[in-house]
Amino acid sequence: MGAELITIDLLWAAAAALAAGLLFGFTGFGAALVMAPLFSLLWDARIAVGMSMILIAVASAQVLPGALKLCDRRQMALMGASACVTIPIGGWVLVSLDLELMRRIIGIVVVLITVALATGWRYPGARHPGVTAAVGALSGILNGATSMGG
Repeated sequence: MGAELITIDLLWAAAAALAAGLLFGFTGFGAALVMAPLFSLLWDARIAVGMSMILIAVASAQVLPGALKLCDRRQMALMGASACVTIPIGGWVLVSLDLELMRRIIGIVVVLITVALATGWRYPGARHPGVTAAVGALSGILNGATSMGG
């Protein structure tokens, strides 16, 4: 009875989650960069994004107490609040667009984030509340649509 629950797709997903977990364990971020695109090759983008978000939430909860000691809480509260407001917009994009288009958008987001990380790009301007809120809003949209809000 249990043997039919274990499929090749489930084994590939477990391997992707393991790789993402190792990356997250060493760097503290990047799990969605691994899981979302690989999961979207196995399942439709809505399931892939949902599964990535659930797994990342569980992993992130474990590092939250230590992160709270190191961050600027006022800035994070503003960014987090604006992200929470815009996550539903990203979710609407996820469920509204064609599944193949969403798969491609996920791939494009992965490439853009990878290029930004590889080149060491950082926002050079001042971190005033408007910028912080805008970054949070963009993060929320990306998180809702692709599970990659970082």
